Amino acid sequence: MKTLSSPVDLIKKSIKIFFKRENLTFFLKIYLPFFIFSLLQLWSVNNSYTAELEKGNFQYYADKPLVMALFVVIFIIGFVLSMWFYASTLESVLRVVNSGKLDFKDTYKKAWSYAFKLFFAGMLVGLTVILGLILLIVPGIIFSVWFNFTRFGVADKGLEAVASMKESKALVSGRFWPVLGRIAVFGIFSILVQIVFSIIPYGIGQTVSSLFGALFILPFYFLYKELRG
Repeated sequence: MKTLSSPVDLIKKSIKIFFKRENLTFFLKIYLPFFIFSLLQLWSVNNSYTAELEKGNFQYYADKPLVMALFVVIFIIGFVLSMWFYASTLESVLRVVNSGKLDFKDTYKKAWSYAFKLFFAGMLVGLTVILGLILLIVPGIIFSVWFNFTRFGVADKGLEAVASMKESKALVSGRFWPVLGRIAVFGIFSILVQIVFSIIPYGIGQTVSSLFGALFILPFYFLYKELRG
């Protein structure tokens, strides 16, 4: 088997790719509409209506059905957009790494075609990992490593959820510990960047950090490509 690149090298490679001028411009175009909506959501979280919800004052909303309806609509739109946003981020990573067409409209269109399939695959993997954690912590960790690359099988190869999970497990087979170590380092890298942004108050830092979503996915995708290599 080919020796895998070190996690630090994969992170360095991801940073270089992410901040390349044309790539960064492309990523920002992808994020902009979702970023604007995130700011609107941030406003809704910090307004007086949401404050009443946090207090458990449900009667306040019972007396204001239009306000409650508005919140429900915003929640549904936010849920759908979050799926689309993640799929678009994933699609943008695939295009940048594989020298694909860097057109944001075409990226949105392609991402929408598999956004719900991607969500279902993520939900299936999440439930499997949670089940493993309930049984024992060790199976949960094993499942999370086995199925970590499921999303790429869906986005990159158009596989269905179960088929992509099987492919992910097959790729990890025989390399569990090296893959686990790299995933752990990628996770630490992501957490450290998130901590830096968390310093920015009023939830703005968390919203801004969403602009770097592709940066957190790139190391995993490079590792996936090496495993497939």
